[in-house]
Amino acid sequence: MTAEEPQIDVDPDDGPPERQKVAWWKSLLGLLVSGVLIYWVFFQFLPSKIDFNQVADAFGNVESHFWGVLAAITAVWLLLVWWTIKVTLPGMRYREAMLSNLGSTTVNNTVPVVGGVLALGVNLSMYYSWGLPPDAYALGALVKGVWDNIVRFGLPGVALGLYLVVVGPLPSGWDPVFLLALIALLAVVAIIFLLVAMVKRRGFAIWLADRIDRVTNWALRLVRRPETDVKPGIMQFRDNLSLAVSGNAVKITVMDVAYQLAMASVLLVSLRAVGIGSDLLPIWAVLLSWAVTRAAT
Repeated sequence: MTAEEPQIDVDPDDGPPERQKVAWWKSLLGLLVSGVLIYWVFFQFLPSKIDFNQVADAFGNVESHFWGVLAAITAVWLLLVWWTIKVTLPGMRYREAMLSNLGSTTVNNTVPVVGGVLALGVNLSMYYSWGLPPDAYALGALVKGVWDNIVRFGLPGVALGLYLVVVGPLPSGWDPVFLLALIALLAVVAIIFLLVAMVKRRGFAIWLADRIDRVTNWALRLVRRPETDVKPGIMQFRDNLSLAVSGNAVKITVMDVAYQLAMASVLLVSLRAVGIGSDLLPIWAVLLSWAVTRAAT
């Protein structure tokens, strides 16, 4: 039986969603809300939870040359993060990517329990104040989420492969870690193949959607749940992905990998700055543990 092509709402030939006009007072209100939030986090919430004198003492023990290295790597990392957001979110300007990332990260890392939810609200409010429609945010979140997870789950396998080539056999007891990393890497390769095939060949996407629909409804029948049609949703995902990565797939991949490695470099230099040397924690152990932790979280 030939699968009937589902109707979709997004045409990949339409280009990025059009930026909407927003009244000046709404933009000003967004800036005021952001300013109040930043003031509360740094001058009210954090001082009640952290002894800044102890933090200052710890910073004082760091040798001066480490500060320059950390500042340079952190700057590169942030620039890559903001540029990735700009590329993956249609219509986004660079300064807007910077503000949205800093604002949401501040809330997510400082507000307990519901920080992630509030950070999402902060982002949506900012996008709305800049005139970016919900379609643009949905496309950006889709692409960035897919690419981040592909890179995160692929890094442990790549890190272990580099270790085997550069250092040699794994230490005893690392076999389960190697197996999990290998499984994750193979899964990433399979996912990349499926995504590329879906974007390049619409017929394959329709065929895959039909097979997933059959398996899904077979499982629903087993648990006595009503059947559903998942094909339109899969085709919508395919067309959204095709629209967002059109001409940018290689650029997004390179920047995502680069900013992930820059983040690992920040951790490595920070450990060296506080006195944890290579004799205690060699570079391969730092990078490998970082990659596995990133994949696990």
